[in-house]
Amino acid sequence: NIKFSYVALQFGFHPGVDDYKAVRMMRTNKNALAVEVYSLRTDSWKIIEAIPPWLKCTWKNHKDTFFNGVAYHIIEKGPIFSIMSFDSGSEEFEEFIAPDAICGPWGLCIDIYKEQICLLCRYYGCEEDGMEKVDLWVLQEKRWKQLCPFIFPWDDWNVTIGISIDDELLMEIRDFDKGVANLYLCNYESKEVLETGIKLAVMKYDEIEFFFAITYIQSLVLLNNY
Repeated sequence: NIKFSYVALQFGFHPGVDDYKAVRMMRTNKNALAVEVYSLRTDSWKIIEAIPPWLKCTWKNHKDTFFNGVAYHIIEKGPIFSIMSFDSGSEEFEEFIAPDAICGPWGLCIDIYKEQICLLCRYYGCEEDGMEKVDLWVLQEKRWKQLCPFIFPWDDWNVTIGISIDDELLMEIRDFDKGVANLYLCNYESKEVLETGIKLAVMKYDEIEFFFAITYIQSLVLLNNY
């Protein structure tokens, strides 16, 4: 029997084809990758047959995002981290090797900053006493450009989990006494940190805890033929 070790479902508008697309990626227990694309316009699913050779190997999935109809996934192949992209319109895959400074999955996430794919990594310590930092890279013309790090007061249990639609960093600080995490908004340009008062629940699978953020726009753009 085939079992799936990983399933990712992403949805959004693809401006290039003027259609809403859903992308479903599944890893089997035999390390095979299956990709399906749903079109709202045709109300149908399509199986993607052409999987590139560089994905026909053993690799690990990490966080992902969806932007302008393209699915982006952080993947780990041995010691190398890269971004795998899949365009739901052209049905083409691409791979972007992550910056050399990224050498582990802890504190690593991918999101959208100012209409650009952005990697955030809280892995290295800050040179300033009592402070912590998040390193950021944006993908420009298929190359990574490093931005100035976001520096904030140090805390053992803060983790950057994404970016809001207003381009503010989403950070959670865990409250172990109450079993929740507090959500903070961090303005990258002004360096202001705002406590939202929002409590985040902890998702647990066995002994593993998960926090993640998904940003969305409430209304859907009408398609030309609807």
